[in-house]
Amino acid sequence: MLERAARLEALYNVEVLVFSWPANGGGVWGTASYLSDKRDARASTGALDRCLGRMAALFREQVEKVKIEIVKKVDKQLGSNASTEKRNALIMRLQEDKCPISINMMTHSMGNYLYQYTLYPESSNAHELLFDNVILAAADANNKDHKQWVDKIPCRKSVYITINEDDSALKLSRAKLGEQQLPRLGHHLHNLDAKQAIYVDFTEVVGSSHAYFEGDAVSNSNSSAFRFFNRVFNGESVYDELSFNAGINCYRLK
Repeated sequence: MLERAARLEALYNVEVLVFSWPANGGGVWGTASYLSDKRDARASTGALDRCLGRMAALFREQVEKVKIEIVKKVDKQLGSNASTEKRNALIMRLQEDKCPISINMMTHSMGNYLYQYTLYPESSNAHELLFDNVILAAADANNKDHKQWVDKIPCRKSVYITINEDDSALKLSRAKLGEQQLPRLGHHLHNLDAKQAIYVDFTEVVGSSHAYFEGDAVSNSNSSAFRFFNRVFNGESVYDELSFNAGINCYRLK
């Protein structure tokens, strides 16, 4: 996990904070191991909740320190006769200049299942406004009723859900439990009905990959997959990289 984080830092020029939890990883152990991993994920919601809460507290603390300094500077620069609108506009601009960072989150595979259950309690720290972009990558969570938790995700910019119909790991996820396992959010191009989600279909460009934010899918910096992840991980918008299919409410990479 730490090696993957180091690779992502080098590839996208970002700083990566990893959250990990106990898991067997499925594989040859089959259904019993997969169900155990899901139980472990649900049991880890408290830890993720505390992690997000601590991050939010540190972020608020830093913002308040910066704001105090900026307010003093604005008061000195504008005096007491400036309008509230002008004063607030200057404070906002100086805040952006002083803190030009973007905090974004990617949840991968069963990490989406963990995040889903962390969001359910209304008192959860997962409801804190902390991230610019939230990327639900190759989500091993039910497609059915996903809007009930996806539309609760707080973000300043966008929530992206990436989909690969040929995702080998998510196909295996369904096969392990047969009909008991509903279609997975990360490989199903139907019922894409969350109001705030931006669905992005990677099927034509990443083969059977399950982790197409790394490896061959993004080895070329000119590839559409690399450009997508590079921009969303750095807090940017990617609409100009996408074309929209209104029939299924989903974007595709150009």
